Amino acid sequence: MYVDGGFHSPDVHTTAQENGIRIHLINMSGTTPSKKLSATAFEIDSETYIISKCPMGYVPTRARVSNSQTSAHFPHQACAGYELRDKCYSKTQGKDNVVRIPVKAVKAGIERMSMKVEQKENTSLCASIEGSNSALKRTGLQKLTVRGKIKSRMVCGIMVTGQNIKRFIKFMQGGYKTKITNLSLYGTPAPILR
Repeated sequence: MYVDGGFHSPDVHTTAQENGIRIHLINMSGTTPSKKLSATAFEIDSETYIISKCPMGYVPTRARVSNSQTSAHFPHQACAGYELRDKCYSKTQGKDNVVRIPVKAVKAGIERMSMKVEQKENTSLCASIEGSNSALKRTGLQKLTVRGKIKSRMVCGIMVTGQNIKRFIKFMQGGYKTKITNLSLYGTPAPILR
């Protein structure tokens, strides 16, 4: 399911996963953390959220997840020469340095990384529905003249069905033209229907 960033929440992702749905976000609300390193700078298991390496490549002496945060202990010399020490999650203690990152921040970081990889696809597929929503608003969905869930669902269903019928008729009459947007393997343009 391709959705806007406002739909990002742990509950939405959990419900989607339980129902076999993969959520693709086109963006995320909020800002990318700038004061601290990104949680994805650390090598973290995406299922257990246990830190396996720091950004410098050091393996922790011990690591665990508890109280909705992942923590790892590193020797003092591992953090001593790191140039981004002031932005790191690491806190110096008596025996070692401890990194504590909220699991929520780890999940958000992993989601941001996957969005960067799939951004072009997510944006183009999500943008295709915007034209349909705009057309439906111009034909009466901007302000419904009925009240109540049942009546609203019936009116919306009829309008969407009407929009689909109009588009099908236009397609059958040859109203949609092919756009040449890329080349095939043999150098001849490959038509893409839009």
